[in-house]
Amino acid sequence: YSGTTSAYHYKKSGSSWVVASTMPSMTYNQAICEVYDGCIHMIDTYSGTTTHYKWDGTSWTLVATLSNANVTGPANGNPFVAYNGKLYSLSARDIMEFDGTAWTDLGENPKFTKYNTTWNNSPSAILKGNLYIFGGTVNSTGSQSIWKFDGTEFKELSETLPYGGPRVAVTYSGKIHIIGFTNNYRLHYTFG
Repeated sequence: YSGTTSAYHYKKSGSSWVVASTMPSMTYNQAICEVYDGCIHMIDTYSGTTTHYKWDGTSWTLVATLSNANVTGPANGNPFVAYNGKLYSLSARDIMEFDGTAWTDLGENPKFTKYNTTWNNSPSAILKGNLYIFGGTVNSTGSQSIWKFDGTEFKELSETLPYGGPRVAVTYSGKIHIIGFTNNYRLHYTFG
């Protein structure tokens, strides 16, 4: 929920869920997490500042605070993914890369350059060594764009998803499954 100071970290213990830790003291908007380098990494943006923490199994540690308006954005549903030994945050105008030590601004994302919009609410998944990002209306029919990242360059594919709002993407049995919704419909596409 936007603007709350409460967040919870639970773990499974037998048949019950128990509190795993006290979360960092900050204002939460819509935090997202990713496993990277043996730790859980969490980013969240509130009032123009993105905060990055990591959980090492024992405690939360502040990794970085980013305040450049070009690199911050709401976290909910946006790509925050471990790929090729690095973390990528793709929620705002610029693409951010974390190498385990520091964040680097890689410049304006190509979707913003082409469509003047970000990958907001765009799930991502890895298939055959490439990172794919799904989402973002590309024409009047509401088709959703598909982007591919090979570790060097982002490219928009000619293929699109039909109209709909992709929310989750997972790799399963050699394909990416994209699940979402639009109006009163639940959607499930496969890719790859």
